[in-house]
Amino acid sequence: MKILAVFAIVLCGIILFSSCSSTKSSEKKIQTAETTYLDAMEAFKDEDYLTAMKYFEVIKLQYPASQFADDAQYYTAEINFKRKEYILAAFNYRLLLTTYRSSEFSKIAYFKQALSYYNLSPSFDRDQKYTYEAIQSLTDFYVAYPNDSLSKESLSLINELKNKLARKVYETGIFYKKQEMPRSAVIYFDQVLEEYFDSMYHESAMFEKIAMLHWMKKYEEVVILSESYKQMYPRGQFINQLADFSSGRK
Repeated sequence: MKILAVFAIVLCGIILFSSCSSTKSSEKKIQTAETTYLDAMEAFKDEDYLTAMKYFEVIKLQYPASQFADDAQYYTAEINFKRKEYILAAFNYRLLLTTYRSSEFSKIAYFKQALSYYNLSPSFDRDQKYTYEAIQSLTDFYVAYPNDSLSKESLSLINELKNKLARKVYETGIFYKKQEMPRSAVIYFDQVLEEYFDSMYHESAMFEKIAMLHWMKKYEEVVILSESYKQMYPRGQFINQLADFSSGRK
């Protein structure tokens, strides 16, 4: 009987210990997610981005359903952005938007995704793939948040990028002008006038087209377009030169 009593006591002790151990283990898992996040944020604030990234990856992989998962995704994108890894940044901001639709970071991630493409936009004389991506993303943000304070900045950036695209087309027209190929030049000046009518290159493109038409001796078209120019730009920088064209001088 004594042996049975001792056995019962030991068995109860094992069960109790196992139960306590299980509870502590569960609590430890929850605490580990929080502690990992706090460690990640501390590293992030110290600009130790490699360490912070490792912690955020642990959260995303081991605790994808935790309250810290969308934070980890957002700050992963932020690290990419701060390190000027803009392609990765755009990808990770987008991943946040598609995976955590109700995240508190959704709006800023939307804008920062567009800003990543903006930063990828090259000089006017190179391929403009990311310029188009940036314009589309900034436009989408403006449509989604028209009354937000960042919308004004979006419009300003869109205008800047469109001027870059207009310049690329305009400079191509100038190239053909220098090559004494007025017909080809007119094609590009027309593109500026039609597609980038609100750009800073519109006036110059209009004048250059007039000059090319005059070069090709299309005088009736010169007169018509010159009148349009005067109406649009009554104090335009090319007014005096238009007078030279109308007087018959090249």
